[in-house]
Amino acid sequence: MTETAGIPATLRAATGHHRAGRLAEAEALYRRILDADPDHAEALNMLGVLARQSGAPDRAVDLIGRALARAPGRPAYLSNLANAYAALGQTDHAIACYRQALAADPAFAAGHLNLGTALADSGDLDGAVACFRRALALRPRLVAAHRNLGTVLRQLGRSDHAVAHLRRAVALAPDNADTHASLGAALADLGWWQDAAACCRRALDMAPGHAEALNILGTVRAAEGAADAAAACYRRAITGAPRCAAYRYNLGAALLDLGATAESIGALHRAVDLDPEHADAMALLAHQLQRACAWPELGSAAAAVRAQTRAALAAGRRPGEMPLLNLYLRDDPAENRAVAAAWSRDIAARVAPWRGRLPATPPRTPGSRLTVGYLSYDFRDHAMGHLIGKLLETHDRGRFRVLAYSAGPDDGSAYRRRIEGACEAFVDIAGLPPLDAARRIRLDGVDILVDLMGHTKGNRLDIVALRPAPVQVHYLGFPGTTGSDFIDYLITDRVLTNPEDAPHFGETLVTLPSASLVLDRDQAAGPRMPARAEAGLPEDGIVFCSFNRAQKIEPEVFGAWMDILRAVTDSVLWLYASDPEAPDTLRREAAARGVDPGRLVFAGRVPKEQHLARLRLVDLGLDTGPCNGHVTTADTLWAGVPVVAVRGGRLISRLSASVLTAAGVPELIAADPDGYRALAIGLAHSPDERRRLRERLAAARTTAPLFDTAGIVACLEEAYRAMWDRFESGATPRPFAVD
Repeated sequence: MTETAGIPATLRAATGHHRAGRLAEAEALYRRILDADPDHAEALNMLGVLARQSGAPDRAVDLIGRALARAPGRPAYLSNLANAYAALGQTDHAIACYRQALAADPAFAAGHLNLGTALADSGDLDGAVACFRRALALRPRLVAAHRNLGTVLRQLGRSDHAVAHLRRAVALAPDNADTHASLGAALADLGWWQDAAACCRRALDMAPGHAEALNILGTVRAAEGAADAAAACYRRAITGAPRCAAYRYNLGAALLDLGATAESIGALHRAVDLDPEHADAMALLAHQLQRACAWPELGSAAAAVRAQTRAALAAGRRPGEMPLLNLYLRDDPAENRAVAAAWSRDIAARVAPWRGRLPATPPRTPGSRLTVGYLSYDFRDHAMGHLIGKLLETHDRGRFRVLAYSAGPDDGSAYRRRIEGACEAFVDIAGLPPLDAARRIRLDGVDILVDLMGHTKGNRLDIVALRPAPVQVHYLGFPGTTGSDFIDYLITDRVLTNPEDAPHFGETLVTLPSASLVLDRDQAAGPRMPARAEAGLPEDGIVFCSFNRAQKIEPEVFGAWMDILRAVTDSVLWLYASDPEAPDTLRREAAARGVDPGRLVFAGRVPKEQHLARLRLVDLGLDTGPCNGHVTTADTLWAGVPVVAVRGGRLISRLSASVLTAAGVPELIAADPDGYRALAIGLAHSPDERRRLRERLAAARTTAPLFDTAGIVACLEEAYRAMWDRFESGATPRPFAVD
């Protein structure tokens, strides 16, 4: 071009190609304009925009900067320069440019949209919300502003408000897959799984490989208990976005549920490699390493988790470290409570918008029975399912109306059927959003809601946080405080906690006179005790056992076990193969400590009756620490086998001491690890003392408080009545002990 007269027409043609996505043709025309006029501002600006779109943001900064030199302060150019800085990751420069653009033109809706996006990237979510709202005030039909506002509101825990904006974005742009996926994510936050899945499917119809839609669909499948389907979704999401740490983290969680430990650890390592600050991934990696007993690697992961936890607590955020993992890794009651409290606050904040939406509490008839509702994910063939059926059956129906709310799957087991038949109403709330579940509990007239989960997998503390019942209690499921302000009481016993422990609990402590663990006094072992050879055990010699899950095995307690095996030369240690990686790891650890790895024998899971029968092959049980056995210890005692334990300084470390005391054999509780070793070795060498202990335990089935189901339930009922009387009097919860 030799004349400048044709530049306007050429520019129109160039921008037409640009809008149509014909970038090569657009670039050629922009360059023809610059050949004729090297300082043509609009051509420089648009060529810069094209450079950013083509993946060259540094060249875009140069070109748009030259345009601004010719046309200083032009809002569109400043906004485009800011976009280029944002693409370079220079968020501060981007924000400054957006602010300059808006100072020149406060009615520049796209500028407010872009500034909001940059502020969100910098962590200023409240500032981002304000910008998106200003953009919508100027252009109410701006789809990106609705979508981005919805995304940020989700991050702020206001998913109910997010849904409204994302629905508006979908209505304005029904063919936009991103918007459908974003709406699906917000609906998933609210527990509206079916609606969330439908949105994701619509997104996938438009874009079959849409990574975020696949990720959210995986989250839905995981919430429904279909871990295999969830993992398949996450794998497809990773194919579309291989550098997304969040998708790798989600895959790791699904693989954990499938028991694929090695593969899960691999996925979580990759997530942490991609994003070292992904605290949830680092915490889950530590948990998986703990399950695999991979102690050297666990040490470094735990150190990283601890640093991230301290930083999060200092900043008032929920740490990635789960409360149960923190209980395992930190012998620090103050930190244990702080971590649990942070998680509970996060749960409460997420459901806060719904607190005013519950119906009024139904009026009670004076003198009517007290209605107690039990809430759990584990009304199935699970330790909780093994315990709770007898409790429900034993309640005094003349004084108590008993309901159960099941948040977990129906496994079709006899335990599930027994629990269903033991209640006056068994309500399946699996998959219900928290508000719907809380509304059902409220309308059922539950006076006391008993949470049996705490911060464990599958918990529904989001329901409890809505306070559907006047009095709310935690019992059995979690070996520590929930740290919440929405649970009034925690049921404990005189061994598990002391009065001086109260500052480390968010709940008010209610102390039962003996073990707070309620067992089924009538549980039966299988009719036939297997031969040792059938179990892979030697016919002669001492059999020690610990059927606790592998994550409870710490290096220190394993070292004590190896000391015991070396001292008792004709012995083996029988362990539960709860994780596929743990047996080989523990055998290597045994060899490193000078013990023949063949002396470690591993058993798989069998039905409860068969497990109780095989336990009779054991000479002496060995407890874990700092996280003790609880039901595991009680089952071993029920089989007539003495168990040696250490009484620790926290609830999680006193579980076995509580059970042993209530079984009438407190002499099996050692004060420290050295005493634990000495006690185990001494008993191994004292067959007469072991025989006397077995005889006492056999008698204890009909005499000891541990096995007195009716007595423990009566104590619980007295506790419930005292809680209710205090509530009815208008008084706040206070600690008390049941005589």
